[in-house]
Amino acid sequence: MSFITRLGLNTRLPYHGFIYAVAFGGSVFYSFIVSPLVFKRLPRQEFSDLQAVVFPTYFAGQIIAPLLLAATTSVSPCPVHYGALALSALGGIINYFWLLPKCADIKVRRNQAKEGTEEYNELSKQFGKYHGLSTLANIVSIVSLGFYGLLWQKSLTSTMVIHP
Repeated sequence: MSFITRLGLNTRLPYHGFIYAVAFGGSVFYSFIVSPLVFKRLPRQEFSDLQAVVFPTYFAGQIIAPLLLAATTSVSPCPVHYGALALSALGGIINYFWLLPKCADIKVRRNQAKEGTEEYNELSKQFGKYHGLSTLANIVSIVSLGFYGLLWQKSLTSTMVIHP
């Protein structure tokens, strides 16, 4: 018996669990802990610059992680499992390919406009609208990934013999 087999690393389960933990834990931690703390501590422009660097990688992760989870699943998933993963990836796709570029464009134009002008106020309003949609897509991605985790754990426990 090889060392890998003795450790139980010859199945997809540990890799699937690791991918899920990083994806779900990282999303929750960044969205609900790190981002609000940094927002309170940094000036608006510095916070915006930080998010502009982080978000492309963050949203790419929201696309890639559900695909990896679908590819490494260790249980017999039902369509609901795949639906939850697809919804999670869709949130990342919407953010990465539509809302991230849209918000970046609005921020550039807003930074060029003079603060307090009608143009500046209109761009701020547009940014708020698209930022709200981005936040919604992010929450949908996280919640659907969390739902998938519950389904996955239920599938695992229904195939296990649990001894008291």
